Amino acid sequence: MKRYSLICLLIIAILAIAGCGSSDNENNNETNANASMNDNGNNSSDDVESNENGDHQILQLGETGTIKDTTGEYEVTPTSFQVVKEWEGEVPNNDDLTFLVVDVTIKNIGESVLNGEELRKVDAIGGKDLTFSNNQLIDKINELEGELQPGEKMVGQLAFALVPTDTYQLVFGLHLGSVSNQITWELPADQAK
Repeated sequence: MKRYSLICLLIIAILAIAGCGSSDNENNNETNANASMNDNGNNSSDDVESNENGDHQILQLGETGTIKDTTGEYEVTPTSFQVVKEWEGEVPNNDDLTFLVVDVTIKNIGESVLNGEELRKVDAIGGKDLTFSNNQLIDKINELEGELQPGEKMVGQLAFALVPTDTYQLVFGLHLGSVSNQITWELPADQAK
């Protein structure tokens, strides 16, 4: 009788485990099907939410974007820009390049003091989708320098030597990965002053 009871308990245990596994598989299949439906939809709520949260925004000239990175939290507004072959007596190192000089206003909306030199670490994308940093004209422009106290604004310029194109892009947070959100401003060449 003991053997019969032991065999019955073993069969019941096996059936219970098999039943639980079947239920988990059904739940996993439903989850995977829902995930696939969300991935295939172009306007899923997750996509809209990530854009609204500012993980990677694309803005236009005059629009303000909020940057949150290791430097602090601040608002950036490109107000105007120039595309020129010569700036303050300087020409690009390569004849195929042109200067992009962007006027920006930065406001410290965080609680810590910001360093103007840290705020200059920005990239621009020109023709052929090539990325350039802003270091060639640093002594010729109205550079961002000094300390920016919480609640205060700083006005300055960012300058780049890059391949000419119809639409330039000014990008904050391009190479900072998870330590910063990324904001891109599109700057059509026909809007240059």
